Amino acid sequence: MLDWADAESKAAREKAMRKPSCRQVEETNAVLASERDLTRVTVENPDGNGSMERVTKRVRDPIENLYSQGKLDDAQHKAAHMVRRAVEGMGANIGSIDPARIRVDGGKAGDPAIYMLEAAETLRRAQKAVEVEMGKEGWAIVRRVAGYGEALSVVAMDFAVSLDDLKNGGVSREARAYASRALQRGLNCVADEFGMSGG
Repeated sequence: MLDWADAESKAAREKAMRKPSCRQVEETNAVLASERDLTRVTVENPDGNGSMERVTKRVRDPIENLYSQGKLDDAQHKAAHMVRRAVEGMGANIGSIDPARIRVDGGKAGDPAIYMLEAAETLRRAQKAVEVEMGKEGWAIVRRVAGYGEALSVVAMDFAVSLDDLKNGGVSREARAYASRALQRGLNCVADEFGMSGG
């Protein structure tokens, strides 16, 4: 004879042993990702009394995430933003510049071609500096993370050595560490090329 208490505990054990559904996994990953995107920063109090206040800030940019975690120094942070501005200057926002707009007070004409040429020269110098030191693979990491804003873990998947490195849809700690070190080293090359390293 089956006791209801035993049947309920057996059903609970069976439920616990089942693999989670795709939806449950996605919901869990979303919660973990949203927690990773939070960081504590010190900002000036908006009341205007000059005091500083610690607040929680949502950070989605991978460069800002790495900087807030202390994995990038100030020079690397500046170099990453310079690469991002240059990539964006190569065409992402060209449609928003109106060359027919009348400039006042001695403002520049704002020719889109000039912005694109300056951005191309910046990228060319940055690419050359990184490739001399690290090769094309190093520049690919800098360009994808700093320039296009791809997550470091996504870029690290390309450097996984075996299927064991790609466990449970993620990437191994070793592959992430390799990509992180390569990004830091590449950003150091860019910072040195443009005189941002302070040394």
